[in-house]
Amino acid sequence: MRYHINPHLILEKENKVLLLHRTNTGVCDNLWCTPTGAIESGENPSQAIIREGAEEIGIHVQKLESVCSVFHKIHDYFDPTQPHYGMCIFFNVQEYSGDPCNKESHKHGDMQWFSLDQLPENILPVAKHGLNCFKEGVQYTEFDNFEG
Repeated sequence: MRYHINPHLILEKENKVLLLHRTNTGVCDNLWCTPTGAIESGENPSQAIIREGAEEIGIHVQKLESVCSVFHKIHDYFDPTQPHYGMCIFFNVQEYSGDPCNKESHKHGDMQWFSLDQLPENILPVAKHGLNCFKEGVQYTEFDNFEG
């Protein structure tokens, strides 16, 4: 059984959240998602999402808050016979500098702001679940409906 921890970044502006449209990654392509990424050696989740914010959308995060953790079942693209679970930790950016832009257009075909009440239909299910929990003030949840 494998476990992964993935931090997700929630960036709000005028009652909307920033989402990236995944393309050419080989995993969850054609789905909208919050900025996210892997934790690199020596990083903790908050350090990883600060780095990902700079790499993916060009912002420099000064302050963030962990707002929701989602334990979930993951579809394993590489070995569907193996159980695979993850913990997504959603961080709300409270202070940052820079103007958000798509810094990894080879991985993200688009970047748009969406109302929390009108998320796109083709959004990564765990991202949608995490954003809904953020909106409702739920700090921890378990989610078992990942469709890859």
